[in-house]
Amino acid sequence: MSSRPCRWRRGVSDEREAVQKKTFTKWVNSHLAQGSHLGDLYSDLRDGRLLLRLLEGLSGETLPRPTRGRMRIHCLENVEKALRFLRQQRVHLENVGSHDIVDGNPRLTLGLVWTIILRFQIQDISVETGDTRERKSAKDALLAWCQMKTAGYPNVNVQNFTTSWRDGLAFCALIHRHRPELLDVGSLRGANALHNLQSAFAVAERELGVTRLLDPEDVAVEQPDERSVLTYVAALYHHFSRMKALAVEGKRVGKVRGGQTDTGVDRGGDRRTQEWTEGGTDGRRSGQRGGQTDTGVDRWTRGGHRTGGHRDGHTGGWKGGQEEEGMDRWTVDGRMDDGQMDRRRTMGRWRWGVGTGQNPREWAGG
Repeated sequence: MSSRPCRWRRGVSDEREAVQKKTFTKWVNSHLAQGSHLGDLYSDLRDGRLLLRLLEGLSGETLPRPTRGRMRIHCLENVEKALRFLRQQRVHLENVGSHDIVDGNPRLTLGLVWTIILRFQIQDISVETGDTRERKSAKDALLAWCQMKTAGYPNVNVQNFTTSWRDGLAFCALIHRHRPELLDVGSLRGANALHNLQSAFAVAERELGVTRLLDPEDVAVEQPDERSVLTYVAALYHHFSRMKALAVEGKRVGKVRGGQTDTGVDRGGDRRTQEWTEGGTDGRRSGQRGGQTDTGVDRWTRGGHRTGGHRDGHTGGWKGGQEEEGMDRWTVDGRMDDGQMDRRRTMGRWRWGVGTGQNPREWAGG
């Protein structure tokens, strides 16, 4: 009789290990550089080469080159290089040695990959509540984020990273909160768990580009694997966080384009915006120069007024790059003083006058 609970626990442990192996393998492949592929988590990490490539991709740092050769000693050296890098990143490696990975130890290999996931995908997650940033563990912060994003959805009550997700409604609610056009949550029923999970994972992969780390049949169980669910939810969190950051940046750029900044210098374009300023009468430039803006129009300022483009040495004015309608943009302070340019538009053409009576110049674009 006493052996039955032991066999049951061992069976559950084996099932979770199988789910983790599948989830972690997909996660590693989603972060490996193009051209590298992990087939079997236990055997393909044994020589340390893919492990080094994975850590390079995740950290953005250059790691030591793998030792040539396929002998055991070469594999041990490569794995040790990876473990040494993790220790330098202050990652605690409990009971994991290079020989464990080279020997393909399933439990310790899963433990190592989970440690890497924690360090590079989950550790830096934080949430803001009210006006203060609460000090939470990364896991608690991710749980709080899920609770905030799914609040108000019927039959969704996220309390953990196991049973709260098995009917699929929480995954669907997260996606719907950020992209409501992708899912009709009103038609979903908790009793149809496999359908809900399949819908959420398929939409996330097809529309959001989030790798399908989980299979519906692995989640629609009595006790889903916590580490696997955490890994996938963290991937959704990072996607939606990037989406929010891009939206905020777009709003900021839009506001700045509509008016001047506090310094009186108009700014435009995306992160590569080019800005110039010219102050005083000696024509010296002050400020900095970047790349082209997203519309292809460089930004210049003179005397706190916006002009578009580069300096034209023949006219003493400022010439802009082509705009969407094919017109060049010219202005200097926007006044009609001697030697300065005025901007007019007549019958679809730009006409330029230099001063009053000093060789007026015309230019037609289109």
